[in-house]
Amino acid sequence: MRLTVVSCSGSYPEPESPASCYLLEPKHEGRTWRILLDLASGALGALHRYTDPLEIDAVCLLHLHADHSLDLMAWAYRWTFPEVLPRIPLFVPAGETDRLAAFDAVFGIPTLPTMNRPIAQSFEIRELPRDGTTVHEVERKLLKAVPAAYRQNAHHWLILHGRYVCKARRPECWRCLVADLCSYKPKTPPPPAKSALDLPPQRSPADV
Repeated sequence: MRLTVVSCSGSYPEPESPASCYLLEPKHEGRTWRILLDLASGALGALHRYTDPLEIDAVCLLHLHADHSLDLMAWAYRWTFPEVLPRIPLFVPAGETDRLAAFDAVFGIPTLPTMNRPIAQSFEIRELPRDGTTVHEVERKLLKAVPAAYRQNAHHWLILHGRYVCKARRPECWRCLVADLCSYKPKTPPPPAKSALDLPPQRSPADV
């Protein structure tokens, strides 16, 4: 199987890298299948560099935040106009079909029969079971734990905490303010203190 990173910028697409989109090309039953993971803002245009979007066999959305799914509507417009193409599978997390239908209703064109519900008319929508550890399950648990007065800014604090303190490869546990509440057991020890020999030479006023 080949994995191609079509684009991987954050929520805001960049000129050379739109937001989340990955192309999986496994070989099965004597042919190569083409499956998209996510179709975020700007990703559909970038996909043309790697394959013809009309040759995609299925799309799978990890969740329905805009920075993972926004170009799905652009895709659906092409799939239903100027000609109607055969529907392909669209996999979404279980329980998200109502949100998907609302998205469809906002951008559907009532005066065009083939485009009044572009997503429903472009895809065979299939739900994927949740395993209890998806972003939505984590989000629900956090909402229960965070007081209402702090919810507006809590996600920013969590992002910054993960970026500067609780890093994936080497969490800096020694300076974490909530280390005593964290269930991560092998706490990262602090780095060894630098001696005076490790410091760069100091310049005296006479050297200036």
